[in-house]
Formats: sequence, C-alpha cells, structure tokens
Amino acid sequence: MNKLINVKRLNCVFLMLSSLSICTAANATQDIEFSGFGRVVGGAISDKDLSFNGYDKNLSLDQQSLIALRADYTFTDDISFVGQVIGHSADTRDSGIQWLYLNYQATSNWSLKLGRQRIPFFNYSDVIDVGFAYPWISPPTQVYTNYVFSDFEGLSSRYDFINNSASGAVTAYYGAFDGDIYVSNDRRQADVKYIAGVAVEASWSGFDFSAAYHQGEVAVKNPGLEPFIDSLRQLGFNNSALALEIDGEATFAKLGLAYETFDYYFRTEWTQIDSKVHFVPKVSAAYVSVGYHLSNVLLHATYATSDAEYNEFPDEIPIGIAPQLDALAFGYQQVVNSLPVDSLDSLTVGARYDYSTNIAVKAELSFLNAEDGERGFFDEFPNDSGDRQSTLYQLAIEWVF
Repeated sequence: MNKLINVKRLNCVFLMLSSLSICTAANATQDIEFSGFGRVVGGAISDKDLSFNGYDKNLSLDQQSLIALRADYTFTDDISFVGQVIGHSADTRDSGIQWLYLNYQATSNWSLKLGRQRIPFFNYSDVIDVGFAYPWISPPTQVYTNYVFSDFEGLSSRYDFINNSASGAVTAYYGAFDGDIYVSNDRRQADVKYIAGVAVEASWSGFDFSAAYHQGEVAVKNPGLEPFIDSLRQLGFNNSALALEIDGEATFAKLGLAYETFDYYFRTEWTQIDSKVHFVPKVSAAYVSVGYHLSNVLLHATYATSDAEYNEFPDEIPIGIAPQLDALAFGYQQVVNSLPVDSLDSLTVGARYDYSTNIAVKAELSFLNAEDGERGFFDEFPNDSGDRQSTLYQLAIEWVF
C-alpha cells in the first residue's frame, strides 16, 4: 500500500527536536539561540508509467517534507558553535545531525569554520533545505543535482569585503566526505578522499555575481558490477576494467548572475561536472528564472536544461576468436550502452503566497521532457520508444521559526 507520508519517521524526529529544545532551554542562558524550519510538500506526476524525484501518479508527501532545528551557542565574542539536526520523510535522505562546527570570527571580515558544514556548490547551498528562502518548491534538478553531495567535514575560511559601491565574499575550504549519495533514487556509497574549492560572490548596483570551482578525488562503490570488473581484470583487460570503476578526480564549476528590484528579479546559474573517470558523465546544466511580485504574491517561471555525455570507452576485447571472449565483449558493451544519460529540459511555472513573515504557501507545475532513450533524471520509465514527457504537480507549506 502506498504511503501518503512517512508519519513515523517525522514523529520520531519531532520528538527528538522537542526534547532537545526543552532540555537545553531548561539550562540555557542568553548565549544560546534556537531557530528552525520545516516544510510539508505534496506532489505527483501525470504519467502512470514514470517516476521523477520519487513522485509517481499517486499523491505523496514523503519526498521533500522535513523539519529541522538549529542551535547557535556563543562561547566568547569570537568563538561560537553551530549544530543542526534535521528529519526527512524521504528514504533517500538521511535524518540526524546535518551541521556540527565551530566558528571563529578572527576579525570583522575574516572567519573560520571547523567541522561538518555545507559545501558552497550553488547559490542556495546554505539554505537548500530551507524552502522558505527561495521561490521554488523544488530547485531545478538539472543544476541542483544529486550527483554531488552537499556536506563535508573539514576547514573553511571566509573573507567578507565591502566598499562604497560593492560587497561580497571569498570562501575557500578543504575536507573529506564518506557517506551515501543518491542519483535518481539509486543509492551508492561514496568515499571522497579530499574535496577542496573556492567560491566568490559579489553584489553591485542590484546585480549579484557568483563563481565557484571545486575539485575532489572520489571513489563510489558499485557492488553489482564488481564481479564483472574482476573478470575483466583477470583476463588482462585492465583498461576496460578501469573504465567501469568510479575512482578518480572530478571537478565542479559554477557561474551565477542575478538582478533584482523591488518588483521583479532575473536569475541564472550554470554548472559543469567533469571527470576523467569513464563511468561518470560530463554534465553541463543551466537555468534561467524570472519572477514578478504582486504585493505578497510572487509569480515565477524557470527554464532549465542539462546535457550529459560520456568519454569514449576503450575497445580492447577481441571478437571472433572464442565464444567466451564474444560473450565478455557483449556483456561489456551492454553495460556501456545501459549507462543513464541525464539530459533533460523543463519549464516550471509557480506562485508563492507569503501568508505571514515566516509562513509561505506555494504551488508549482513542471513540464519535463527527456529525449528518447535517455533517463533524464527519471527514476523509472518504460523501455518502449518515444520521448519521456510528464508534468510534475506540487503544493507546499513552508515555514521558519
């Protein structure tokens, strides 16, 4: 029986957050501050044969509903502690401690963070779970992809600057990650031996500019292919075996530009994932979004696109010499041909109503179009021919406290 929402999971997290608040508040002084956020999101798609971001034709509140509590504790004027616990209703997101770091304000412009924190991949990286902070219910999947993980454990440094006409910040970080990632509901264990990057943001006369570059060494386990990879290596086809492994360096680059007035805004982001690992595609993605404010109602539209392609795979297994080698070559080619290609075009139109200063109600339609034979971020799809097209319907209530 399909679940409407994972009530048990959210109830457990709610009790945990409530207990934490009550116990800490009993001993709290003016040095500790609590804040939090939550959202209830419902969605479904129009095609009974497809699934997208966990949604199918049946209304579901499971995929993006969440609740979180943040604690900021000040030790001194310069040193503070930040912890955040979050509970997700979706099985593809882990609930528990999300952030846990010490913050050192070295000067009025320069600060350091040490511990578990967010990677500045995107414009909305720091608030990606805080739906109240941005116009969409779901940020464009093509750009805000789950190909990348969101948190790391390590050290970051931020320098803020301001003058008469411009302001901005430069952030640099170094750390590691060991955990699970999900790509179209496919769970994989990732070991990121190191991840490092630089992010720059600047504001001038209504314009906001951002850029970032990240590099890391990533190893992702693929248990289903390990026996086949071992067979290739044992028979001496090392290049083919290496091509099916996810182990090597990858880079991520981003550019962003926005212009906003009291009445309207224009925003765009471009990202690119690149790697010499054959099994990881090169993915270029972008979106353009516009919005117009009518009092406490925001109307917005977003076009997003992605293009994915793989490096050429080695062709070293001979054919026509022995039936066993023919079978091996056929199996290898089947694996290569079955690799998912996440090229997707989408158009999203939506409305946001700010009921109060801390509660927003949203409605959204996303028209999805993936090319024939490509996954296009869909979780499930039929094997027959024809473009994979569907419409995603979503409603949400989001709040901060």
